[in-house]
Amino acid sequence: MNLSVPSKSEPTLAVVLSGGGARASYQVGVLAALTERVPSLNASIITGVSAGAINTMALAAHTGSFGDAVEELRCEWSELTFDRVYRIQYTSLATAAFRWLGRLVLRRRESVVHGLLDMSPLCQFLSERLRLEGIETNLTAGRVRAAALSATCYGSGETITFVQDGGRCPLWHRAQRRAIRTSLTWDHVMASAAIPLVFPAVKIEDHFYGDGSVRQAAPLAPAVHLGASHILAIGMRPAWDKVQPPPSLEEYPSAAQAIGLMFNSLFLDALDADAERLERVNQLLEMVPAGQPNPEKLRPIDLLMVRPSMDLGALARPHFKRLPPSIRALVETIGGQREGASDFLSYLLFDPAYTVPLMELGYDDANDQWDTIEPHGTRGLIMAGLRKDCVYLGIKGHVVAIDSGTGKELWRTKLKGGDLVTVGQDGTRVYGATKGELYGLEPHAGTILWCNKLKGLGLGLASILTEQGSSGIEAAAKQLQERQAQAATAAT
Repeated sequence: MNLSVPSKSEPTLAVVLSGGGARASYQVGVLAALTERVPSLNASIITGVSAGAINTMALAAHTGSFGDAVEELRCEWSELTFDRVYRIQYTSLATAAFRWLGRLVLRRRESVVHGLLDMSPLCQFLSERLRLEGIETNLTAGRVRAAALSATCYGSGETITFVQDGGRCPLWHRAQRRAIRTSLTWDHVMASAAIPLVFPAVKIEDHFYGDGSVRQAAPLAPAVHLGASHILAIGMRPAWDKVQPPPSLEEYPSAAQAIGLMFNSLFLDALDADAERLERVNQLLEMVPAGQPNPEKLRPIDLLMVRPSMDLGALARPHFKRLPPSIRALVETIGGQREGASDFLSYLLFDPAYTVPLMELGYDDANDQWDTIEPHGTRGLIMAGLRKDCVYLGIKGHVVAIDSGTGKELWRTKLKGGDLVTVGQDGTRVYGATKGELYGLEPHAGTILWCNKLKGLGLGLASILTEQGSSGIEAAAKQLQERQAQAATAAT
């Protein structure tokens, strides 16, 4: 038998998924490219808000590899259409109109409109395809450390981050933002995505909640509080130095253009500003003299921002006529068909004619930016694949993963060859060697990624040397000697 224990200093990767309506499909394309480049990529912390909350739940609840979760999410977005996201409730609007007239006559003070659009089709679509029990399964297996969704509490005005982590992570309470530990449900997703006035607020326990982007000034903060050492954040607009100058307007700005501008402020500005703050903190920490401790509770965090190469709003304008007639008529009344209103249109355009090209753009952008992304991966962002509390064994023709805290078997994978197996790991994969063959395995599910038959080298037992150290018979013997020495010391 051979044994390998991951280093305790392995990085923790968080993926931060912001809001943006239909633009959130771009995130899926970026993740698809990254998981294709690095099959062992795994984000143990996933946080989201607004439309990003949908992607967060899909990734956190999938019980396969991270790459499989991204591929399934890509398929879901390819099937997501207007009628599966929202609808206008004409009865509710008519009732609201009568209530408004009644209030004028009777002078009653009661709410009139709960939201222009109904999101129940989206809730039904997601609940039929995803089982949220998978989050707890992934927490137990160690594939996920924490999943978190943010929403705005209408009562207190706070940004509330709902966290499901199995009690592993510290919670926080700061000015106008705090965390609550809970088991995530579809109500939390709908609340996080409920844009005020457009969608109705969602009641969770004794409070009503709306879109989490409304008051969230620090969208990276949940990932930082949950212990991330590396953060992958996917922006929804090009870098400021690559933005094309806006066309001159001859007409007075329409209501749709004004709403689009406000939506950009809600969903896009906060992430960019928070990224700048985090980078400034990193720069200040680099100035701390060697050997001196960092200021209390501050630590450097590697941040990678992947941004679109094109204006996602401008790509929506050609698809205006694909809106359902009822939605199109409503949008036209506020000038949504005008050239300057494309940003507003992009938030509502849940149609494969728009979302599929956005996924393709995200895929292409991530590949085009790989030279920028890859340096973050060296022992860090892309390398955060292994559990820190897992022991990998090579025994009787298998590689077996054991939870070092509970002793529970997490997975076992049969290798073709003999009974003797040596194992190793390097922060990205688990390796197993047996009878002249070397295997690369995905660390969270044990899936075989590749096999090298090592032709011409015979059928002998191989030792494995990685950046984490050697793994072979001599390594196992050394570990056994250390354990025997520790046992003898404890006995005396």
